[in-house]
Amino acid sequence: PQDSEPTVHYTEVLVGLNLGPYIVRSMVSEGGMGVVYVGEHPTLGRRVAMKVLRPELSLRDDIVERFVQEARAVNTIGHANIVNIYDFGKTPFGTFYIVMEYLEGRTLRALLDSAGPQPLERVRFVADGVGTALSAAHNKGFIHRDVKPENIMVGQRSGSDYVKLLDFGIAKLLTTGNTTATSSAMGTPQYMS
Repeated sequence: PQDSEPTVHYTEVLVGLNLGPYIVRSMVSEGGMGVVYVGEHPTLGRRVAMKVLRPELSLRDDIVERFVQEARAVNTIGHANIVNIYDFGKTPFGTFYIVMEYLEGRTLRALLDSAGPQPLERVRFVADGVGTALSAAHNKGFIHRDVKPENIMVGQRSGSDYVKLLDFGIAKLLTTGNTTATSSAMGTPQYMS
């Protein structure tokens, strides 16, 4: 920069800012579609996860529509094994964000990478949780289209284990037109079958 001020990476620019009633505290992870932050409601002390669409993707109407669709899909389904979404908005820089429940734990991918094959009871528990989440989604007319270990969260809350299905960003509603071309396949190739 010409003014000798250091540049700030786009993932750091939101830290410390308010998005709606929430203060962005820190970045948690970064993926192909966006960045996830920890946020906090300053009065209630409630911690949340804030998924912010990448700036370049916020300029694409089809991507923004999928992002909005994710919030709608999750709220329409409303299931204990699907992450809750609380709010939706736009940052001061024009990028879109979703506010959702903050989950303590780790993805199934992280669990498998660190601990390897899991005991049969754990496998059964995770499969049952994901299966009931998908059943609830299907009953409301949604197909997730990206079920993979990275989109499954496993953790504990109040001494009880839980499984949550994440990322309905490319979900398809069966009863209406879709937001993708009919010839395009969406999802992660290794898990599409």
